[in-house]
Amino acid sequence: MKNPKNYFPLLLNFSLLALLTGQAVSDFGNRLNYMALIDLIARYRPGSAFELSKLLLFIVLPALIFTPLVGVYVDRWNRKKIMIASNLFRSLLVLLIPLGMTFFYSLNLTYAIIFLFYSADLFFNPARGAIIPDLVPKERLLATNSLFYLVGAMAAIAGTALGGILVGLTGWENGFYANAVICLLSAAAISFIIWEPGLKKEQSENNKSSAKCSGNVHGDRIFFGELKHLYRETIEGLQLVRDNPLVLFAIASASIIFVIGGIMFTAGLAFLKQVIQATTVDVGIFAALVGIGVMIGIALLNKFGRSYSRKNLIFISFFILGMLLIGFSNIGSRINLSILMLVSGVIITPLIVVPDTLLQEIIPYDIRGRIFSLKEFCIRVALIITTMSLGLVADLWNKKFLLMGAGGTLSIISLLAAWLFWNLPATAVEIRTIDRDSAE
Repeated sequence: MKNPKNYFPLLLNFSLLALLTGQAVSDFGNRLNYMALIDLIARYRPGSAFELSKLLLFIVLPALIFTPLVGVYVDRWNRKKIMIASNLFRSLLVLLIPLGMTFFYSLNLTYAIIFLFYSADLFFNPARGAIIPDLVPKERLLATNSLFYLVGAMAAIAGTALGGILVGLTGWENGFYANAVICLLSAAAISFIIWEPGLKKEQSENNKSSAKCSGNVHGDRIFFGELKHLYRETIEGLQLVRDNPLVLFAIASASIIFVIGGIMFTAGLAFLKQVIQATTVDVGIFAALVGIGVMIGIALLNKFGRSYSRKNLIFISFFILGMLLIGFSNIGSRINLSILMLVSGVIITPLIVVPDTLLQEIIPYDIRGRIFSLKEFCIRVALIITTMSLGLVADLWNKKFLLMGAGGTLSIISLLAAWLFWNLPATAVEIRTIDRDSAE
């Protein structure tokens, strides 16, 4: 355990391995699900950037409505059981998509099911992010998150590539049927997690919360008392973000990468179909190349990342990513696009690994779920604003100029942010503790 760059000791942690397996299987299924959804929209509304933005609206809308509540309950409930239940509900719901299209032939019904599917999915990531610090010591968090994203990238590559092939050859229906089984396998893997220390502490916190409720409210006032506690606990999370610039910086960094994802999902996909007549299989290959780049980037980050300021890694990555987005808009060759996608995967790695590590290092146990849920809320808000705004104009404006403008804006913002946040602590190690009393 002395070498933080060695993954092998982490794999000897049985509970961590069970969580890693469950997430990898879930990531595989999510990518397969995306490919099936994209193909479904392409079959019924071919070439419509607006319809793709509507799809993303129903994917992220649950986060806008339920995320504040999700964080509170992730802090109250058994996080292991939350992840299992999330997978079971998703397995059932994903089966309803092909059945609904078969019997009702309605995309609106599909969007309603997608809304419910991603409502259940909301609980998985905050619970996973919150439970990891209970399974490994703090000094292993960067290596652990690198390992999770490495395996996640491998699962994403496999899910995207195999999903694109499966959906392209056999139809979107089989993609959904396969994902229903995959969700069950993820739930089975997570059931093997041994999590007694965190569970006992969580039960203690729940007992105190329940005692407060029972002491303050009675009879028909229980419901309103619960709302009061939900509101208070949500505000606690917001106050911690407000009072800690590094937490705010980590959440903002994670959100911006989803802005880029929204740009690529709308204008980027439409641009690919317009310039090189990209098919679902082509999209799957490009996404897989990004995943391979992420794998390379994770290996580099785990080897050299501890030697450099994480803050500067984030600023530099955003600047280069903006330049790559400009390059993407000026490339019409499949080979050159493939190289650019590979390099992009390497560059985005610090933007997806470092923010989670920062949050896990500095957020105390009893508020961790709320912070990770808030992060999920922010990244989804960023995604929906980007996709809806671009979805409205991407079919009318020149997609090349949209992509160039987005890339130039990102690079300029990264330089301004580096100047404004120059005095921000370079790593989470510099602010190890948070006053728990102020959060209670």
